[in-house]
Amino acid sequence: MKDKITIILPELESTDLKPLNQSLDIKYENKDLIIINKPSGIVIHPSKGHKNDTIINALIGMKIKFEPYLGKPK
Repeated sequence: MKDKITIILPELESTDLKPLNQSLDIKYENKDLIIINKPSGIVIHPSKGHKNDTIINALIGMKIKFEPYLGKPK
């Protein structure tokens, strides 16, 4: 099978995600993957009612690079 799949991603815009000063228990990390021992009670990504208190905000606060995936934080 020699199928060719092309994915065109839209240009990313800046986001209004803010850093959260919270440490996370990172078990493994490389340039493509991060494995976290997620504590109960914390939301993974911003949503209604949880704009700046999420795992994503904590990762931004820890200077984890998300630009290729989420856009550049303002």
